[in-house]
Amino acid sequence: MLGGVELVTRSAGRLEARELRGGAGDGRGRGARLRLGVLSDTREALPQTLTNVARLVARFRAARVDAVVMLGGLDSSFVGAVRLLRALRGPWALLALAGDRSSAEGFQAALRHADPAAIDLTRTQIVAWPTLTLVGVPGYHLPHHNLAGPQGCGYDAADLTLLTARLRGTALPRLLLAHGPPRGQGPHAVDRASGEVNVGDPLLRRWIDEAQVRFGVFGHVHEAAGQATRLDGSPVAPGLWSDSLLLQVGSSEAVPHQQRTGDWSTGTAAVLELDGSRARYTMITLGSDATVARAASAASSHGLGGF
Repeated sequence: MLGGVELVTRSAGRLEARELRGGAGDGRGRGARLRLGVLSDTREALPQTLTNVARLVARFRAARVDAVVMLGGLDSSFVGAVRLLRALRGPWALLALAGDRSSAEGFQAALRHADPAAIDLTRTQIVAWPTLTLVGVPGYHLPHHNLAGPQGCGYDAADLTLLTARLRGTALPRLLLAHGPPRGQGPHAVDRASGEVNVGDPLLRRWIDEAQVRFGVFGHVHEAAGQATRLDGSPVAPGLWSDSLLLQVGSSEAVPHQQRTGDWSTGTAAVLELDGSRARYTMITLGSDATVARAASAASSHGLGGF
């Protein structure tokens, strides 16, 4: 249970707080340690993808996560988004934000319909934990990439400046939850895309330093799933504690998509654990080798895969 946690939100131009209830942490002396199940980019609510989500919920339950975080990239239809978000409900707090496929209003309506108790990170961007602050940056930084067109959810420098001001006085360290990754450098970065280019947001990367963000989880760049670095760009292996961490969770979509390694994926997610000033992660890969091989063969023959 996330007892004693304050949810900080803006209402009528001022900050308000309320107690956040929910969660499945074991509560047996873990203190301020926080365990999150994180996923992104489910896209359409296909039967296979809904099966993926059900399997992830089972894995999150087994990991005894305190909260599940959905980083956007949902079905662009209201009905599909509701189905996916409802499938993520469990004995935990659900936090979610819009990505590059939704308007802010459409996402908000779908989340409200799916789970009225969920934390909408398009409305509430700052969530306080006893020794940690979670910060949501919804939307995507390139307006022309948003499938919802002019109504799409995005952010700019002014939004980040306002967020910096609202973070003053909140606990350090800070964990960034965002759909799109920051601009990185080199092949290990969380934004390393096909064609061996880094496609993240330079503005967001500068803001991470300005806002004293130490940890971050991201989606959107599916082919970089499982890539993780420290803030200095050096890689971080799964399971190892690190004093800073940026992690690409990839896509939970069941439609096969090819990774930078040349392998095919039918869905990934992660469990992120934070304990004071350090963090570590475990990747979840869905599908056996044989399943992925069959899916990759089918995708190749039909010209599917990638983003």
